[in-house]
Amino acid sequence: MKKLVALLVILAVVLTGVFAEDYPTATVKLIGQIGPLFRHGVVVDGALVASKDFDDAAGANVFGADGTTFDYGYSANQNLVGYKLYLTISDFTTAGQNPKTIQIASVLLGPSKVAGVPDPSNNNRITIFDQLTDNGMDITQKSITVKAAQTVSGNDYKGAPVEHAYNNATNGVYTSTLTFSVVGN
Repeated sequence: MKKLVALLVILAVVLTGVFAEDYPTATVKLIGQIGPLFRHGVVVDGALVASKDFDDAAGANVFGADGTTFDYGYSANQNLVGYKLYLTISDFTTAGQNPKTIQIASVLLGPSKVAGVPDPSNNNRITIFDQLTDNGMDITQKSITVKAAQTVSGNDYKGAPVEHAYNNATNGVYTSTLTFSVVGN
């Protein structure tokens, strides 16, 4: 019987070794991809917004001698080689069958208030940013001031004589539309 118990103990040890598994290390990989991102818009409270109205009815004084100033910017996680950010702007006009106009006297860019000059060979666009670089999704911005012609004198921002100004405008709601576009060369 002692021999049988000894044989059973040996078999138990041997069989345990036969059925024991070696568990390898398990791994998990988290793989994410960040695609190219580019956003542009009016800077409001540190964020880019696609649309913003400046309205006299809300206290914006768009016809004031100092004009309307706002910040416009972009954020990107890549360089956009060969692309520029442009502005096109319309004069102030009224709606309806016989629209009235107030010309834009000037468009000033940046802290030094450099005059934005439209390029007739480029659809009268004004260059806001001549290169769009990777800024780590921070906001690169520039101030823009739009001034309505106050009097019928001098030239407007396109170099045309001012014929329609704030001081000789008729009653009505006037709207100027600024359109920003990113265009590749």
